[in-house]
Amino acid sequence: MATPISRTQARREGVIDEALAHALDIMAVDGAGGLSISEMARRMGIRPPSLYKYFPSLHAVYDEIFRRGSQEILEMVHELIATGVTGIDLY
Repeated sequence: MATPISRTQARREGVIDEALAHALDIMAVDGAGGLSISEMARRMGIRPPSLYKYFPSLHAVYDEIFRRGSQEILEMVHELIATGVTGIDLY
């Protein structure tokens, strides 16, 4: 059973989710090199130093995006294993 999270933690996770959604939008248009803490903050309507409370650096943003993507892939693999799917039938 999961432990309930506090309002503060829920708010923190919401800000992180919003920031990462903006990061993905920016990268979809401008590429990974176009991502900046300043642009993320501008889109969120906050000042850049406020985002450093959630991500100590731009590399931390990239790391979290990578971690979440890897987690999604792992969950898909576990789901496929559980369903017994073994791959593509070639014959």
